[in-house]
Amino acid sequence: KYARQNDWFLISSESMALAGRILGPALGPRGKFPTPLPSAADVTEYITRFKHTTIVKTKDQPHTQVFIGTEDQKPEDLAENANAVLTAIEGKIRSPSIIRAIYVKTTMGKPVEIKLK
Repeated sequence: KYARQNDWFLISSESMALAGRILGPALGPRGKFPTPLPSAADVTEYITRFKHTTIVKTKDQPHTQVFIGTEDQKPEDLAENANAVLTAIEGKIRSPSIIRAIYVKTTMGKPVEIKLK
């Protein structure tokens, strides 16, 4: 139940072996694993960092869909949000040249391709 409800599991480094043995069968199939914390670490700093983290998995299909705003937002705000997402993704991948296409669409609208540099 906890494995479905939580994305992150922070464990003290001393109890990592025990956590792996007990939590491994529940977390492993879901692609989750406990993150060891150093004994002198500030737990609130780690919690804040993980709360602001997004997981992107592209195991079976090499594409990602991201919500950048609503139809009633200004086009400038949507462009700023889209640029922030693209910058974050480019910073995480090996080579930004592997991005072949970018599309923007509304919920029931047709996709519009954005020309890349």
